Amino acid sequence: MTRRILIVICLLAGVLSVRSADGQDRALIRGFVTDLEDGESLVGVNVALRRDTVLVTGAATRSDGFYGLQGIPSGTYVLAI
Repeated sequence: MTRRILIVICLLAGVLSVRSADGQDRALIRGFVTDLEDGESLVGVNVALRRDTVLVTGAATRSDGFYGLQGIPSGTYVLAI
């Protein structure tokens, strides 16, 4: 039997903005991915940040469900799992 897993992304610290050495603003996105039904952390979930259809960066969740994306240029993105 296939169990449907619902996933919730909780932003740990929101989006933090920093200025890089080249003078451009860069952002950091961090958070957790958990099962909606039981709140358990989900391991190895791919988190992708896309601009239009182009993959900008991505990460897989750790054993505690945490992920972090850094060095993100200013802009509008879609965060997908």
